[in-house]
Amino acid sequence: MVISNTISIPDVDVEQLPLRIQRDLRSDHAGEAGAVMIYKGILKVTKDPEIINFAKNHLETENKHLSFFENWMPRKNRSKLTFLWKMSGFLTGVIAASGARYFTYLTIYIIESFVISHYQKQIRTGPSQLCEALRMLQQDEKHHRKEAEAFMCNAPNLLERLWSFALEKGSKGAVLMARLI
Repeated sequence: MVISNTISIPDVDVEQLPLRIQRDLRSDHAGEAGAVMIYKGILKVTKDPEIINFAKNHLETENKHLSFFENWMPRKNRSKLTFLWKMSGFLTGVIAASGARYFTYLTIYIIESFVISHYQKQIRTGPSQLCEALRMLQQDEKHHRKEAEAFMCNAPNLLERLWSFALEKGSKGAVLMARLI
């Protein structure tokens, strides 16, 4: 598995960045906190050795991503709703692992697709050191999506399409809220 072993903390004061970028970073931190909890939720429910291995490997990476933000961003610049993002992530993981393997992989594929796009929008602007760090985070997320996609062998049924829709809309709503609160 390809994991960014070290993501350099940008030599940039978060509080000196434009408000739009600060808000994006707040949502990034919230998303990584939620991602950690998705894998913890999966691990809490699943008994499937393949899913356990998949989730443990991804959890390791997401913990590194969360540490990156927590070591760099002052607490006051993080979302005040982090507890909500953690609960939502855990519940998402529990639901994902309650279905078949495909349901778990589909969940990760949909979420990672959203995250990749979310990071891409931020990579276009901002200080070069920050953009490079976001690129490294995005690379890990691309790897996670590719790994999940490799296990997806059939088209989603109606329930899975509804779940995908809920994940996409929920992710968009969470970003909007985390950017503000």
